[in-house]
Amino acid sequence: MKQLFAAVLIFSGLAFGQQPKALKEKPLPISHYMQEVGLHYLDYVDKMYDQAVQDQIVFDRDPLNNESVRPNDNAYGMALTDLENHIEINIKSGGDKRFLALLENTRAYAQIAYFEEQRTTDPKYKNIFPPSPEIAKMYPVCFMQAHLIIRTAEFNQGDCSIEKADKATKADKTLKEKQNEAKP
Repeated sequence: MKQLFAAVLIFSGLAFGQQPKALKEKPLPISHYMQEVGLHYLDYVDKMYDQAVQDQIVFDRDPLNNESVRPNDNAYGMALTDLENHIEINIKSGGDKRFLALLENTRAYAQIAYFEEQRTTDPKYKNIFPPSPEIAKMYPVCFMQAHLIIRTAEFNQGDCSIEKADKATKADKTLKEKQNEAKP
């Protein structure tokens, strides 16, 4: 996973600097509090993903183990839920609220990326999880955008916009429909 982020960091640096002017929005300031909390949040997202992968390895070795392998159910996923509840109490500004929404979306994309990785690497999950390769690609993009926001203290969606996520969702839906049509 770390290598994926390194590659995305290199390519996202190019992509973020090449946005058309029509798509740019005026950056909103975020508070120092959100910069600090954002770093913790992203660290937990990364750990949640890694822990889900480790839980899956344990589960594959012992399928009778009834422990959940879903990212939201591990200790880091639960910690993120608690953190979100505390953040909501402490934020007031529009920039902070939009940044929290971006962080929450990043978490959701991490979960989708995890399931997509399971679907593509393990044949037994191929038909369990719906194909989501395009929306899974939003995880590293949004992860890096969140780090950029933390560094600059200004909220800007960059390539982590709802419009981009909608396009990715539609592409995944089309892929699923094509796969369903191809089935005998």
